[in-house]
Amino acid sequence: MQTVTLRTTFFALASISEGYWPNIHKALKDKGLLDLVYETSEKVYDAHKDLIAEFRKLRNEALGHISDAIATTEEILQSQRLKGKCILA
Repeated sequence: MQTVTLRTTFFALASISEGYWPNIHKALKDKGLLDLVYETSEKVYDAHKDLIAEFRKLRNEALGHISDAIATTEEILQSQRLKGKCILA
C-alpha cells in the first residue's frame, strides 16, 4: 500500500486527473486513506512550490510535444494511404 500512496501523492502533485488512476483512487478511498494522501500532497507542495511548478511546466511542454508528434504522424499516415477502398478477399 505504501507504493500506492506514493504514486497517488505524485499524481496529485503533478496535477494528473483522478480519471487516469481510478482503481488507485477507489482503493485509497475504501481504506480511508485518500484524505491523508491529499493532506500529504499539500504539505509537500507547500514546501516545494517552485520545484513542483517547474515540473508541471516541463510535463505540460512534453505533453504538447507528444501531441504534436502524434498529429504529425497521423498526417503522414493519412497522406501515405492509397486512394479508394481496399477489399480483401
